[in-house]
Amino acid sequence: MGLRFLVAIAVITCGVAHVGYAASPAKTPPTERTEFSAPEIPPPPVFWKTYPTGDQALDYYPDTALDQEIPGSATLECRWDEKGRITNCDILKEAPDGYGFGDATRRLLMVYGTVELEKTTKLPPEKRTIKIRYHWTLEGDGIVDGMIIIKPTLANAAPYYPAALMTGDTAGIVSLWCHWKSEGGKDEVTGCDLWREFPKNKGFGQATIKLRKDKTRIYSTYIDEDLREGTFPVFFLWYLPEPGEFD
Repeated sequence: MGLRFLVAIAVITCGVAHVGYAASPAKTPPTERTEFSAPEIPPPPVFWKTYPTGDQALDYYPDTALDQEIPGSATLECRWDEKGRITNCDILKEAPDGYGFGDATRRLLMVYGTVELEKTTKLPPEKRTIKIRYHWTLEGDGIVDGMIIIKPTLANAAPYYPAALMTGDTAGIVSLWCHWKSEGGKDEVTGCDLWREFPKNKGFGQATIKLRKDKTRIYSTYIDEDLREGTFPVFFLWYLPEPGEFD
């Protein structure tokens, strides 16, 4: 009797255990919720009522840069008041540094820049901002693919004169195709290929390549520091200047 009781208990226990296992609801992994972020809405366009002309900008061209015929660029974030007048600007970037292109742009826009309120969306004061990239160039200068390229001239080429120029040949003409790279705030000319030279085999081509490598300066006008690469042409005329020509 005692043995049967023990066996019965064992069977019931096993049965309960089995039923309990079979009856347990299957556990399903929690569903992962994907977070969706709303797309960024671009700021409404800002329309200009008045904008500085080239003649007006010339009066604000930084003196040192003007004397050296150096082009430049500045990126600013400006604000305007209830009458559309530019009230202040923060300088985000300027190139080349040290010439005052940022401050010149700020003063120029605060005098001659006015927002067209009838066409521009009405915004609260804290959102009345516009980002502006302004280029300063003189005739003959240029900005290639957003890069300011300052090229050396014959005035600072004396140490690079090829021997042929000093021993009889009166002039030389060279064409190069140069490569530039901008990344992480570093802007540089990475190399130049000789395209044409006249007269040939007189050293004018190699002299120009060395001059460009040592003396060319390049500056990005972009706010970000992403990788950018490109090319630009170079034309250079070699001749012996008259005494005092560059004084």
